Amino acid sequence: MNLRNGIFSCTLIATSILFTACSSEATKTTEKETATEKTVNESEELSKEETTTQEEATPVKSVKLSSKYLGELDYGVPQYQVLLTIDGKKQILDTVAACASIPASNFKQYEIPADAKSACGGWFAGGGDYFYATITDGKAVVFQGWQDEGQEDDGYHWKERK
Repeated sequence: MNLRNGIFSCTLIATSILFTACSSEATKTTEKETATEKTVNESEELSKEETTTQEEATPVKSVKLSSKYLGELDYGVPQYQVLLTIDGKKQILDTVAACASIPASNFKQYEIPADAKSACGGWFAGGGDYFYATITDGKAVVFQGWQDEGQEDDGYHWKERK
């Protein structure tokens, strides 16, 4: 009986040592993985911050509105893409039925501020869509307005778009 108790005790001690060693190694591995994940996450966050800071720190130098004729839909309705170009990078802003460049000499007629950098728009079949762009605090800002032959008020209903 003593021999059995001794073997049982030795087995219990050996199992305990082995379990502790394995647990310790697993804990070390988990700690290493956690530390690695933390470093990767911190690096990603830093990269995001650097990118955001760089983007925000670069003020817009030029902004321009233009249009591209797409053709006609059914019943002869024309389609134009309104294009916004910021520092040489072009993007589609909208699609409208009429759009041409509005020269600075006509800004007052359209209630566009004199400091606007670019404007475009047009009238078709009783209504018009208009756009102008400015640079405010180093950022491009686009306003969109409209008129309709049936409107009961005056003006172009300008609202900030982007």
